[in-house]
Amino acid sequence: MTKVGNNRRVSRRPGVPVDAAEALGKNRSDFMLDRRYFTLDGEAFATFMGMLDQPPDPNPGLRRLLTFKAPWE
Repeated sequence: MTKVGNNRRVSRRPGVPVDAAEALGKNRSDFMLDRRYFTLDGEAFATFMGMLDQPPDPNPGLRRLLTFKAPWE
């Protein structure tokens, strides 16, 4: 069974965000908005840090946006 929650996402397990929020001492809204906190084991952390250390892939759209002169300039 699926249920649509207030966060406008369809969840097959509607209690999961609520349970996770309670575990962190937050309400569901704050939990859904705060994606800064997550845990990793040592190996996953090393992999994650390796990905952060890599230069970003070329992004022509972003390059174009950042070189576009603002109308007020």
